[in-house]
Amino acid sequence: MRKLKHFVLGGLQQKLFNLCLVLTVLTMLVFTWVGVAALKGYQELVVAASDAQKAEVGEMSAQAMESVVESALVSSANAVSSEMDFIFSQFYQNLQIVARVTEDVYAHPEDYPGMSLDGRSRDEDAEGDGALRVQLTHAPGVNLYSVEMQQELKRLLHLQEILAATVENSPAMFDCYVMTTSGAFLIADRVSQDKLDDNGQLLEFDPTSRDWYNGAIQTGKPYFTAVDKDFYTGVPQVMCGIPVYCGDKIVAVVGGSVSIEEMQEMVSEMEIGTDGFGVVINGKGEMTFSSRKEGTFSIQGSDGVDYREEENGIGHAVTSALSGGAGYVKVQFEDRNWYMAFAPMETVGWASILVVSESDILASSEALVAQMDARSAEAKEVLVTQGRILVRLTIIAAVVLLLIAITASLVYAEKIVRPINEMSRHIQGLNEDDPVFTMRPIYETKDEVEELAKAFATLSGRTVEYIEQVRAVTAEKERISSELSVATKIQADMLPCITPVNPGRKEVRMAASMSPAKEVGGDFYDFFMIGEDKLGLVMADVSGKGVPAALFMVISKTMLKDRSLMGGTPATILTEVNNLLVETNKEDLFVTVWMGILDLNTGLIRAASAGHEYPAVRRAGGSYELFKDPHGFVLGTMEEMKYEEYELKLEKGDSLFLYTDGVPEATNAQEELFTTDRMLDALNRNPDADPDEILQSVRYAVDGFVGEADPFDDLTMMSIKYLG
Repeated sequence: MRKLKHFVLGGLQQKLFNLCLVLTVLTMLVFTWVGVAALKGYQELVVAASDAQKAEVGEMSAQAMESVVESALVSSANAVSSEMDFIFSQFYQNLQIVARVTEDVYAHPEDYPGMSLDGRSRDEDAEGDGALRVQLTHAPGVNLYSVEMQQELKRLLHLQEILAATVENSPAMFDCYVMTTSGAFLIADRVSQDKLDDNGQLLEFDPTSRDWYNGAIQTGKPYFTAVDKDFYTGVPQVMCGIPVYCGDKIVAVVGGSVSIEEMQEMVSEMEIGTDGFGVVINGKGEMTFSSRKEGTFSIQGSDGVDYREEENGIGHAVTSALSGGAGYVKVQFEDRNWYMAFAPMETVGWASILVVSESDILASSEALVAQMDARSAEAKEVLVTQGRILVRLTIIAAVVLLLIAITASLVYAEKIVRPINEMSRHIQGLNEDDPVFTMRPIYETKDEVEELAKAFATLSGRTVEYIEQVRAVTAEKERISSELSVATKIQADMLPCITPVNPGRKEVRMAASMSPAKEVGGDFYDFFMIGEDKLGLVMADVSGKGVPAALFMVISKTMLKDRSLMGGTPATILTEVNNLLVETNKEDLFVTVWMGILDLNTGLIRAASAGHEYPAVRRAGGSYELFKDPHGFVLGTMEEMKYEEYELKLEKGDSLFLYTDGVPEATNAQEELFTTDRMLDALNRNPDADPDEILQSVRYAVDGFVGEADPFDDLTMMSIKYLG
């Protein structure tokens, strides 16, 4: 205690202690205030996060429920459609078998000798209604006893066995029949008694009154009816007629009826949620079955309604379902939102539709949110209680920390503060004359202060070295940048720069541009008058990029122009320039060149190509197309190369487009090429435009395709329009 008291009462140490004490007290007060404020903020944040989580969970739950319902509804719709379509498919396949046999009877009558109608007498039928029978009747006004009809009937009666077998072995099939265009009607069913009039005579059958017969005759194809009543019994059924041909002529219609009782029962039992339901729509957009008792999509009041024409998404869903697609859409009717899943029945061209209300989907989500509300309220109460306890503990901790801080200030003030202050003064005194921080005895404290001083000494030395390096590199970079800038301007000044270009003659209008991938590039174009009436045209691409390519470009351009002005054909010019380039080319560079000489009076171009891209030509009123000219070898690699020359005649209004491979080989971020096809599309968007507009159109197309990707190659183009 005596030592501690003596330590505290020191003069300078007293001031340091008082300062530390004041700072410590202020720090503790700030700490306590910040802690309490942070705790309060944390409580508010937790409450806000809980509310946000509740909203997010509600939304995610609703989305998840909707996703689950979508999957379940679509699967259920597919299941319903598949089950019903299976019935129709089996029914239709059996009818097709009968139709093929019937067609064979007419196609090969010699294989079917005459026979009589098999079956019981009318008295036996009267007592045995319910048993399977095959009966023969006819349309009104038809004489079954004519010679022609008798011959047809004797062959037709061969079908009674397959008709009976088809009905016998098809549980869903109510009856099966054949109606000839001559008027005979052969039918197999179990209601023979219903075909007799009061006198016990078979009723006549008028096929023109039946949709299955008329549909098959008119379309010439298999035809399914909507739900219709049986001619004899009045029982609701779905019927199908299949035309039978003999050559190109329809001679009969094979038909049958399928019972819809099982389907009606299947749909009527559909209950989805509290008020969901199922319906079946026929190929005309009309409702066939529905499990709904009233309202939209109920059977009552829906006769003749074409649901393909309904609004609020219903018509679109029904149309999609009938077009053969399965899907799921959100619709609105009766001032409510509904979710509708649909699937097609391919055989009959119908569709099943399952509908569930949005309120059913959201019910589970709302229950989950309500449960979260209750849990959140409980959590808030616990949080407030724990918060009060935490505040008290924070205050106690602050007091304890204050006492510890006072003691620490007394013990370590002299040891820590003095060398650090000295170090700070040392660092602040560094200048250009004395830029390096050095170790001093006061820093040798055998702890982190000493390590910090060593680190400052090392960092100081490295910083001085780095600054010198940065100065040198910066100066060199500025020099190179300045030289490249001058080189870029020099290269640009070497090219004809008037755009649009007119070389002093009214016969031609031109435009050209060159955009290097780097500061300088290897592409170049040129045009110049040769004599009074000829215009030299050059489009070239030096291999590589940057300064080497730019230097080779200058040499190539100068040689080509100088040699062209001396006269001669393009092939001769290319041959001689190639030999000159080979002599001076030590870096194995090469250049592709297209060169042409245009006679401004006639429009005739004499041209030659040294491995360059095909030019694009447009005839007046037409579109740009590639002109696949003969290619020679590139310039600058092999001596004594020969180049094939050709002629290209431009008429008034014709255009020529020259370019380097930087156009078709422009590359986007996905490493896809622009290609000549896209180039031609850009040229043909407005093919009759002026040359400068043509260049802009291609450049916009390339920039839009490349996007943010770095330039892959120089981009050089020239457009020439011959005015005659």
